[in-house]
Amino acid sequence: MEALYAEAEWIVRRATELEEQAMREGQGSYPAELHDLLADPYLSWNQAGIQQIWELGWQQAPGESSGLILRPQPGVRMDGSELALDACLLKTATVDAQGSVVAPSEMVRRSYFFKHVDSRLKLFTSTIGTEIEQCPFA
Repeated sequence: MEALYAEAEWIVRRATELEEQAMREGQGSYPAELHDLLADPYLSWNQAGIQQIWELGWQQAPGESSGLILRPQPGVRMDGSELALDACLLKTATVDAQGSVVAPSEMVRRSYFFKHVDSRLKLFTSTIGTEIEQCPFA
């Protein structure tokens, strides 16, 4: 089980890195690798969110990157998941085309859920996330 949790953590970290890349590069740069890491409904939510940011002309604030603190959640399940990770995610600020902040950076706590899809472990759903002041398990 330890190996599955390590793989799940790698998936979240890699997906976050690719999302940031797509937000920096702009329209039409949705990374194909995300299809290997994510499954629906999370994949569709992710694509729609990034597409909306592109359409609004927004991007990740220059010089910022997300931070993640993850821990296993043994016994926690949702919608047929095989395992879950508890996460504190420091989301970067979002700026418009003029560089004005439209969404400040914030820390949210959420859970990510994984299962095997097409013989691969994939992130397929998550909780929405609650804004927090500090991570309770950092």
